[in-house]
Amino acid sequence: MKPLHIVLCALALCLLVAAPGRVSAIDFYFVGPSGGDFFDSGNWNDQPTGLGAFLATPVVDAGTSLIEHSLVIDGDTVGAATEVRFGMGSLLMDAGALLNVTGTTSGTLAFTFGPGGSFTMNNSALNVQNGASGQISLGSGSTSSFVGATVTASDDIFFRGATSIVGSAFESTGDDIELQDSATFSAITGSSFFASSTGPGGDFDQFIIFQAPTIDITGSSFRGGLLGIDGTTTTTVVATDSTFDFAGDVENAFASSSTGTHLLTLAGTSTLVADQIEEGVALFLKDTTTATFIDDTVDSDLDGWITSGALVRLDSPQARLVLQSAQNVSNASRVFNGVTSTTYAATPQFFVPSGWNGSDAVTLSIVPEPSCLLLVVGFIGAVACCRRVGG
Repeated sequence: MKPLHIVLCALALCLLVAAPGRVSAIDFYFVGPSGGDFFDSGNWNDQPTGLGAFLATPVVDAGTSLIEHSLVIDGDTVGAATEVRFGMGSLLMDAGALLNVTGTTSGTLAFTFGPGGSFTMNNSALNVQNGASGQISLGSGSTSSFVGATVTASDDIFFRGATSIVGSAFESTGDDIELQDSATFSAITGSSFFASSTGPGGDFDQFIIFQAPTIDITGSSFRGGLLGIDGTTTTTVVATDSTFDFAGDVENAFASSSTGTHLLTLAGTSTLVADQIEEGVALFLKDTTTATFIDDTVDSDLDGWITSGALVRLDSPQARLVLQSAQNVSNASRVFNGVTSTTYAATPQFFVPSGWNGSDAVTLSIVPEPSCLLLVVGFIGAVACCRRVGG
């Protein structure tokens, strides 16, 4: 009779092999021709040379209808004429790899990873082009890493899992880029995000949306129609040495599904250009940052650059708030001095210029901390007094 521990180990191994949704412990490398079919099992081999064993089962698991294998594209160009949907499988795209996804059989999700799935891109490119059915979804419970990656989709790009982004570029040519509530980000560094769809007037007309509770950004750029900041709880975004360039507003994009005031902090040399900042969003300007709002009086909202329920706070004397065109209403009560914790309307003497009427075009900054000014003035006065006494 075999020892019990040997029997149990053998049983566990059998269950592991038989259970649907399990990730294969073996990496299979794409060894097919350039532009070859992603779903052809004969294009995947357990040796990068192609001299090992080929994938003996379909790429898509018959039980889960998802990809459960561990796949590697190490520099090849690969084509997928229908959706690429991973369950607990993984995909590594190494330097020079290109995956083109050009279709779906059902739904709009052309490229997805589910719970337990893993996606890694190193200096490679993913191109998902299928009109309104060309969505990318990196689902809740999945992990993704992008280093030097280029990702393009004809529809939405959804970040919902644990993600790291370094030196990469993301573009949606037809819809939004959304960093959703369930997403976590260990890094967003040196990367670009572009929602490039344009409307009838030629302006960008789609969102880049921040919903994750905490998002820290360094040295990155964001460009599109509107910037949404609106998680189901408070969303806190801190961007250092980054740029935001939007044709429309900074706003609580889906106000019906979110609560509280969401926070956008610009630090370092960050810049923001947008039409307005709207209800539910507070903007904090630190260091040498600049925010420029370009709203004019042609629109019908009659609410100025900073609408009711929004605010801008200047936290550094070197920060600048540029309000480009004259408005019909005063926004003086919505501009704050972060040092004195007062508004322009209440204490204009703590701002530069101090004679702004709240509606004219202006570039605003704050004076150095008043207590410091008083000390300097007092010191100068004391020196002058001593000189008079000494004279």
